[in-house]
Amino acid sequence: MGILLLLFPLVSKAQQTINFEKITVDQGLSQSAVSSVLQDKYGYLWIGTLDGLNRFDGSTIKIYQHTDSDPSSIISSYITGLHTDHLGNLWITHEGYLSKYINQSDSFISYSLDLPDGNTSRLKVNQLFAVNDSLFYLATNTGILAFNPGTRGLRRLEKYKEFDQQQVNSLVFSTKFGNWITTHNKIYRYDSVQAKWDLLFTDSRSLLARFDTVTRTLFVQTKEKLVKYESSAPVFRTIDTYPASEDFDYSHFSMMQTRNKELWVARRYVQIYDVNGKRKSTLIHDPEDPLSLSGTYLSCLYESNDGTVWIGTNGLGLNKYNPSIAVFNYIGSFPNLRTSLSDNFVSSIYTKDDNKLLVGTLNGLDVIDLEKGSKTNYDVKGINGKQARLNKIFTTSDGVVWLCTTRGLKKFNSSTISPCGNAQLDNDDLAIHDFCKIGADTFIFTTNRGLYSWSHATGQVSKVHNSGSMSIGVHQGNIWIESKAEIKVLDGEGKEIVKTFAKKGQGPGLFPAVEIKCFYEDKEGNFWIGTWGGGLSLYSDKTNSFTHYNENSGLRSNVVYGILEDDKNHLWLSTNKGLAVFDKLKRTVIRNFEKADGLQSNEFNTRAFHKSPAGKLYFGGINGLNFFEPDQVLSINSEVPKTVLAGFFLNNVRVTERTDGTAIDTYNLQELNLAWNERNFGFEITGLGFGSPGRYNHKYILENYDTGWNFIGKQKRISFTNIPAGKYVLRVKSSNALGDWENGELKISVSIDSPFWQKAWVDALFAASLVAGVFGIYYFRTQQLRARTKVLARLVEERTREIQFKTEEIAAQNEELSTQSEILFFQNEQLEGAKAGLEEKIQERTLSLKQLNNELANRNMQLEQFAFITAHNIRGPVARIKGLIHLLPNKGNADELIHLENSIDHLDEVIRDLNLVLNIRHRGKSTCRSYHIRRSFDSQL
Repeated sequence: MGILLLLFPLVSKAQQTINFEKITVDQGLSQSAVSSVLQDKYGYLWIGTLDGLNRFDGSTIKIYQHTDSDPSSIISSYITGLHTDHLGNLWITHEGYLSKYINQSDSFISYSLDLPDGNTSRLKVNQLFAVNDSLFYLATNTGILAFNPGTRGLRRLEKYKEFDQQQVNSLVFSTKFGNWITTHNKIYRYDSVQAKWDLLFTDSRSLLARFDTVTRTLFVQTKEKLVKYESSAPVFRTIDTYPASEDFDYSHFSMMQTRNKELWVARRYVQIYDVNGKRKSTLIHDPEDPLSLSGTYLSCLYESNDGTVWIGTNGLGLNKYNPSIAVFNYIGSFPNLRTSLSDNFVSSIYTKDDNKLLVGTLNGLDVIDLEKGSKTNYDVKGINGKQARLNKIFTTSDGVVWLCTTRGLKKFNSSTISPCGNAQLDNDDLAIHDFCKIGADTFIFTTNRGLYSWSHATGQVSKVHNSGSMSIGVHQGNIWIESKAEIKVLDGEGKEIVKTFAKKGQGPGLFPAVEIKCFYEDKEGNFWIGTWGGGLSLYSDKTNSFTHYNENSGLRSNVVYGILEDDKNHLWLSTNKGLAVFDKLKRTVIRNFEKADGLQSNEFNTRAFHKSPAGKLYFGGINGLNFFEPDQVLSINSEVPKTVLAGFFLNNVRVTERTDGTAIDTYNLQELNLAWNERNFGFEITGLGFGSPGRYNHKYILENYDTGWNFIGKQKRISFTNIPAGKYVLRVKSSNALGDWENGELKISVSIDSPFWQKAWVDALFAASLVAGVFGIYYFRTQQLRARTKVLARLVEERTREIQFKTEEIAAQNEELSTQSEILFFQNEQLEGAKAGLEEKIQERTLSLKQLNNELANRNMQLEQFAFITAHNIRGPVARIKGLIHLLPNKGNADELIHLENSIDHLDEVIRDLNLVLNIRHRGKSTCRSYHIRRSFDSQL
C-alpha cells in the first residue's frame, strides 16, 4: 500500500482526465471475470469471461455459452484466451480445447487438445500463431506444439524439444526483429548462425514480455522492475523500478503499447509511460471515485482500433477509457480524494492562473490547488450565522477576492471569509445575484432590492435604481437589466432609463417572453443574450431589434445558461443538453458535446461559467466542474463508425437461415435473393464503434425505390413492405456524434423475384398453350364437324331412301285412293239416287202419317168427349147407389151389402182415375213440332 500512497498526487491529478466507464453484468456482460479482450477483422470487440464469450458492438452485447443440446455451440463457457489466425478468424482457447468461430453460420467448431505423449494434464494455450491453414504453433503450459485444424492432429516438434514440459507464454517470428520465445521466467532469441536458442533474460520468479516488431523493441515486466530492449542497443535497460514491498500478483499482470507509443503496465494499478519511458501517470482503484478503475485484480489490457483502452478485471467487469473525452478535465464531489468538491452542485467559478480554482457550491467555497493536489472548503455564512449561497466571485485591482452571496457581499483573503466592511452591502437581507464592472474599480450589483453602485477605491455605496434583476450586462457603456415584462437599458451609472424592450413574445425583431440567464458582449461589440426557453438572441444596434437562434440553428436545448468566447470566433454555450459551440460568422452551432463526451452532466447552472486570462474555459453544473482548452476540444477527431449488418427479418420475424436451410451470413452479406412472397423484409444495422455509440446516427437509401436518403437517427431497424419485384441496392451509412458520415457504407444488392405467373416463360407457355388450345379446339371442331357431316350424310341417305320408299308407297296409296275415290264417287251417285228416292218416299209417308195423325186426333177427341160424358153420367148414379146402400138395413144380408159397397167404391175409383186422366190431358200444354227426316238422315250419313 505504500507505493499507492507515493503515487497519490499523480493519481489525484490524473483523476481529472482519465475516467473509466464500467461494463459489467448490469450492462449485459455474461460474467464479470474478464480473461481476454480482442477486436476482430470486422470491428467487433470480443470479451472472454469465465462464464461465456461476449460480442460487443459498442452498444449491444451478444452472449455465447455452451449448450449441451447444441453441438455447434462453443465447447466451454470458461474462456482462457482469444486469438486470431493469419486470415483474421477468431479462435477461443479453453483448458483442453480450442474453438473456432464460424461467422457465416454464427456457430463454432470445437477441437479437443489431447497431448500426443499420453499426458493427461489439461492443456492450456497461452498463444496461437498460425503459419498457414494446416500449421498452427501453440504456446502452451507444456511446451510448443504443432496443430493441424484439418486433421485435428496435435504433435510436438523436434526443433522446440528443449521447451517441452515448460510453460511457454509467447512466440514471436519476425524477419526484422528475429524469433523469440518467452517462458514463465526466461526470454530466448534464436541464433540463426549457430542454429540454437540463446537465453537473453531471466528472472527468479516470473516475467511478462511485450514485443514491438515495428520499432524492434522489447519491454519486460517483473515484480521488481520494468526493462527495455532495443535492437539498436542490444542490452536490457531498466526504465523503472518498483518497491520490493509492493503487493504483486504473479497471475494478474499485463502490458500493452498504445498507438501513440505510450506503454501501459498493469499490476494492481496501471502505470503509464510516455515514449521516452518516463512515468506519466498512475491509475488506481479508489472506492470513493466511481470513475476510477473498478478493481485491483487487473487481468488484461487492450486497445481497439479507435484508440479506446480496455482493462479487464478478475470479477469486477471491464473498464473502458476513451481518450477523446479526456480533454474535458473534470472535478466532482469525491470526499476521500485530495482534489474534490465539497458538493457536486456548482454555482460559481473563478481562477486567475488555472491552478488555484475558487468554486462555489451548495456547501460553500472550495479552493482547489491543482499543482499541490489539495482542496480546502470554507463555509459561507451571513452575519447571523446562517448559510449563504455563493452566486458570483470576482477580484478587485488589489487582488482581493469578493463573494456575491444571498446574504450580502463577503471578502475572501485566501484563508478566511469576512464581512465586506460596508453596512449596506454586508446585509443578511440583501441577496446579490450578479455584478458588472463599469470603471477601473467601480461595480454595479443587481440584488433583490434594486441596483447598487460600489466604488472599491472610495468604499462608497449608493442605490442607483429600484429595479432588481437576476442578470446584468454592459453594452456600449450602457447597463442592461431585465424584469418579468421588459428589458431595461440604463445609462453608464445605472441611474436613468435610456430605452426599454417589452417582452412581447414571438415575432420578427421582438424579444420573447422568457427569462434572461446572461448577457455577453463579444470582442466585436456584438451583444448576445442567453435565455430560459428562447435560445440565444443577438441584439442589433442598427435595427434596434433581436435575432434569435434556437434548436433550428443546431442547439440541443433552448435554455442557455452561460456564454463564453474563445479566440477563434466561437461562442461556447452551456445549456440543459451539454455544451454547444456557436460559430459567430456562420451563425450556427457547429459542435455539441454531451455527458458521453466527458462532461459532468448534460445540465449546467446559471452563472457557473468563467474564462481564465489564459483562455481556458470553465463550466459548472449539477454534477461538478469541467474545464478545458477550447482549441484542444475542437481538435478532437471522433472515430467514424462502420455500418454493419446485425440481423435480417422476414415478415417482422428475425431469421438466421433461408427456407432452403442455408445460413444468412450477416458479416459478409452482399447479395440477397428473395421470393415473391418475401417482399416484406427488414434489416437491423448498427454503427460499429466505441467512442460514443449512443450518439451515432444512420441513413439509408434503397436504390430503384427511394428517391433520396432516409435519415433514421439512432434507429437501427430498416423495414420494407410490399416492395415490387425487381432489383434494388440497399445503401446504409453511419455518422459519429459530430455529424461526420463514414466514407464507406453497408451495401447489399436485393433481388425480389416476380410471381411465377408473371415470368416470361409463363407468358410464353401461356401463349403456346393458348395457340395449342385454339388449334386443338379448331382441330377437334373440324373433326367433330366431319364426323357430324358423315352422320348427316348417312342420315340424309337413309332419309332419302325412306322418303323414296314413302313416296312410292304414297303413290301406290294415291293410286288406290284414286280407285277408291272413283268407287266412292259411283257409290255416292248411287246414294244420291237412293237419297232422292228415299226423300220422295219419306214425303209420301210423312203426308200419309200426317193424314192418319189428324184422323187419330179427331178420334181421340171423340173418345175423350165420350169418356168425359160417360164418367160424368155414371158418377151421379154411383153416388146415389152408395147413399142407398147406407140406408138399407144390414140384417141377414150384411155380406152382400159390403160386397156391393166395395164394388160401387171400385167403380167410383175408376171414374175418378178417368177424370184425373182427362184433367191432366186438358192441363198439359201439348205441342207438335215438325221432324225433318231427310236432315236426320243426312246427319247420320
